Amino acid sequence: MRAFAVALVSSVCVVACSAPAPVRAPTPTSASHAAAANNDNAAPEDEWSQLSWEDRHDVMTWAVEPNMGRVFWHFDGKVAPELTCRSCHGKDAEAVHYKMPNGLPALDPAHMPSATSADAKEARTVILMQDEVVPKMRELLGAPQLSCFTCHPRAK
Repeated sequence: MRAFAVALVSSVCVVACSAPAPVRAPTPTSASHAAAANNDNAAPEDEWSQLSWEDRHDVMTWAVEPNMGRVFWHFDGKVAPELTCRSCHGKDAEAVHYKMPNGLPALDPAHMPSATSADAKEARTVILMQDEVVPKMRELLGAPQLSCFTCHPRAK
């Protein structure tokens, strides 16, 4: 019995220690720091704004998509994740150079969806966005000011 317990504990430790750590935004390159320093009006407000297009692509491909894919996969209860670049960046992602906000439903700042909504799906979605999506995206992108309107356009 003792051998079984030792084997079980060892297996749990191996599995727990081998789980991949979440990837986050790389540190901006010295070239991006130099570019910001040469522009007196450009005060970098976060790590994301200082990254090159290639670095942003890497963060989105290797950090955002897998991490957020798991979040939405669990939320949706699907067999496999279905998150792609176009899920957030819209059908015309390439044409707009992945600019955000684009492709997601517009939100009206005066009438934001509520976690206490009578619509159970709306309430569940708001809780997911507030508790998981926005905090995780802030972490992954190194963008503490990220908000609903970073990804969703404002309704007019």
